[in-house]
Amino acid sequence: MAQKDIAVYENYYGRDKENVEVLQDIWQTIFDMALDYAGFLDVSELPDIDRSSQLLLSGLLIMADWLASNTELFPLLSVEDLKPDDKLRAERAWAKLDFPQMWNPERSVISNEDFKETFGFEPRSVQSEVLKIVENTAKPGIYIIEAPMGCGKTETSLAASEILASKCGKNGVFFGLPTQATANGIFPRILSWAEKQSTELYHSVQLNRRMKREELLAVDSNPEHDAFSEL
Repeated sequence: MAQKDIAVYENYYGRDKENVEVLQDIWQTIFDMALDYAGFLDVSELPDIDRSSQLLLSGLLIMADWLASNTELFPLLSVEDLKPDDKLRAERAWAKLDFPQMWNPERSVISNEDFKETFGFEPRSVQSEVLKIVENTAKPGIYIIEAPMGCGKTETSLAASEILASKCGKNGVFFGLPTQATANGIFPRILSWAEKQSTELYHSVQLNRRMKREELLAVDSNPEHDAFSEL
């Protein structure tokens, strides 16, 4: 296919004006099916939702689009073989995807023995004080730890994340660092901590970094790149 035949993203209908009516009919059909499936007769019946719900639905929609576009999960079919209500096809894809279980920490208090079992050494005084503050906080917020290098701020933050996740019912940790070098250096310690979170379930851990525009384009152009692979 020549470059001139490829529609750019601003052109949703392609270069043939006859596509407009066809595609609009298809989109309307899909939209009406979604309304009917959700139990609504008209778009005016859709409820107003708050910003948090909008963000959540947006994330779910993006994830659903990624999954449905993954040809390893949903191999391409001919029009003759396509079955709109093929639940078995979706079930096979879901089983192959095999999402990891959510992290569900149960320790709202971490003793010296728990700390040593996780990190290999007993907590230092600054670590104990920080964890005591986190344990006794009724309404957790942002905690800022200022201490010299080598005092164990990394282990303190990971232990505190267990307590906070248990207290607040959360199931994930984002550990941000300013450079790729520092992220690469810390990652083995985070991985070691994550591996001790469960002996029965496996969880997803990724080392990600900000990519330059040229690198992103190179990844997008690589047909062997798997958007769901762990880095």
